[in-house]
Amino acid sequence: MPKASYSPVAAATIALLLMAGCTLAESVPGEGADGGQADGAAVPLVPLVRIGESVRIGSVSIVPAELLEDSRCPEGVQCAWPGQVRLRAQIRHDGANAEHVLVNGQPLALGGLVVTLSHVEPRRTRANMDQLRSADAVLANYRFGFTVTAPGAGQQR
Repeated sequence: MPKASYSPVAAATIALLLMAGCTLAESVPGEGADGGQADGAAVPLVPLVRIGESVRIGSVSIVPAELLEDSRCPEGVQCAWPGQVRLRAQIRHDGANAEHVLVNGQPLALGGLVVTLSHVEPRRTRANMDQLRSADAVLANYRFGFTVTAPGAGQQR
């Protein structure tokens, strides 16, 4: 059977058509629970999504619904407590769709898997603290990354 040959323009057009139904999410290197870079040589990329956007990691689909709290200590400030981010999200796994509250760095056991809110952007600074308080600012600026792992495993699924 003869091989099909495509021009570069045709190949690019086919690639665009195949991606037309996909949402491209920004990705960042995985982080540790404290917001710092994860240890280890291989650091998986974590897709970032905004409120209302969906991300699928393995068999789990996550949609951030509402930022409930961002009390993280701003960079360059000494705080007695590092603070936390609390996020209400819809999580679908094994046919079940439920709402959960995720706290950055705290694992949530879910049907044999562990879901963690592993990344939150933007980082808090003295300069942006007041700017990030409005609902419009949350929708425009905040992006969230999640990891899904098997219990006891250190790798993203």
